[in-house]
Amino acid sequence: MMVQNAETGRAGNYYGYEMSSKIAQLLGAKLLGKNSNEATLNDETVVLKSARKKTSSIGVTPRMLERIKFIIVALENMDDSYDLYRIEIDWFNSKKFLSHSKNANGTMLVLCKDIRKEGEKLASNILSFKNNS
Repeated sequence: MMVQNAETGRAGNYYGYEMSSKIAQLLGAKLLGKNSNEATLNDETVVLKSARKKTSSIGVTPRMLERIKFIIVALENMDDSYDLYRIEIDWFNSKKFLSHSKNANGTMLVLCKDIRKEGEKLASNILSFKNNS
C-alpha cells in the first residue's frame, strides 16, 4: 500500500474535484462550489465521489453525512472506464469505519469492493476520462 504524502494528497484532491465536475455534468447535477464535491441533484444535496482502480475506499466526513441525502460514486475499472453507483446514507453508516490518517478529521471510509457488491449500479463502463478527455 502506498503511503500518502502532501503531493499525492493534492493530486488526489484535484482528481476528486475534476471527477465531481464530470459526474455532475453527466447527471445534470449542480456543484455547490468550484472546490466542492457536494452538489444538488433533483433538489437533493448529494456528494459525488470517485476512486481509481487501485483505491480501496472512499471517504465522507461526518459533517457532510449530516447534510447529504445520498452518495454517487464513480469507480474506475481495469479498462479505465467507470461504473457509477448510488449508495444510501444508512448503508454507508452500516459499513463505515474510521480513517486512521492523521489528517482525516474523522473521515469515515467504505470499501470500494463493498460498493461494487452492494451499491445500486446506475451505469456501467462509462466515463472514460483517460488523458483528461
